[in-house]
Amino acid sequence: MKNKYSLLLLFAAFCCMGVQCKEEEPDKIDELAKLPPATSKGRNTFGCLINGKAFPQSSEGYQQKQVYYYNGELFIDYSTQFNAFDVNQAITIRTKQIHSEGTFLIEADSDDDEHFTVITYDELYSSFFFPNFEDRKATITISRLDSINHIISGKFSFKAKAMQGNKEVSVENGRFDFQYQ
Repeated sequence: MKNKYSLLLLFAAFCCMGVQCKEEEPDKIDELAKLPPATSKGRNTFGCLINGKAFPQSSEGYQQKQVYYYNGELFIDYSTQFNAFDVNQAITIRTKQIHSEGTFLIEADSDDDEHFTVITYDELYSSFFFPNFEDRKATITISRLDSINHIISGKFSFKAKAMQGNKEVSVENGRFDFQYQ
């Protein structure tokens, strides 16, 4: 009987060795809290994490958006600006593959029909600059595509590479909720 308890205690200790408390990433949680909520009511909101930092950082300042959807073609260009002339940061998503709600794996091509770009203070990053086509992919999940009320909502993520050098940006936890033209 004593051996059974010892064996059970040893087994429990062995199982507990594999359990680790993983601390939440407080920086990522703080940055995610800066993003607008993921909605699908045409609230004209946009946000994502660029290399773990919220974009846009706040709702203050100039923000410009262009959203177009027609017959499968989705074009989103969202930028923040210091003033009416200087772009601070911008994200562009363009694809011709959105015909319904669902999740789409978009492969960027070289002729401007499918691409994803990020402009930061000092660099242009694009899906075009990856030499390997495997790296030129984005995931877009459309949660609402309402052609009567002209609302498109969803989530996205992708990577982009700088034109020169090996710098990359990772765009994650992206969300948008727009009334489109």
